[in-house]
Amino acid sequence: MGTPRWQMLPGGLLQAPGAKRTARDWIVDVTMFALAILIGFVALGDSEDQHGELALLIDLVLGALCCLSLWVRRRYPVGVAAFTSASGFVSAMSAGAGLFALFNIALRGTRRQIVFFWCVALAVSAVFPLIYPSQDLSYVVEVVFGVLITIVVLGWGLFTRTQRDLLQSSH
Repeated sequence: MGTPRWQMLPGGLLQAPGAKRTARDWIVDVTMFALAILIGFVALGDSEDQHGELALLIDLVLGALCCLSLWVRRRYPVGVAAFTSASGFVSAMSAGAGLFALFNIALRGTRRQIVFFWCVALAVSAVFPLIYPSQDLSYVVEVVFGVLITIVVLGWGLFTRTQRDLLQSSH
């Protein structure tokens, strides 16, 4: 007998890969999408005065596309991570989507992919403040903050991956 749907498990744990999204999956996806937009607007607000009109438009478009790409992150984790990571070098609005894409790689990626995208995230943390320096924080503080967030997101994703693997092995 299968696991009852009321336990709010992810679709991937209820059935074979490619299973339909459960209610829990929809709640997670909508929350992740909304948080990515919120984080993006907060990040953009810090650097908005340093953008020209065209740069602001490009940042908004890239950020919106990155947030929208989160809807297909389960099927294309590497593609979404690559797109959000590349956008993160120049787009503040993509910051939230980049964090969730990194989490998703930690959850679904190979070791090589995890290490690669972690290194890219660290590079983004170092390069973005050079392009759009904060008015309030020094470069070093911004980089340390970016590195710490990256470590927390990666650790959280690996912890979640371990929990899912343990749950799958118990069935």
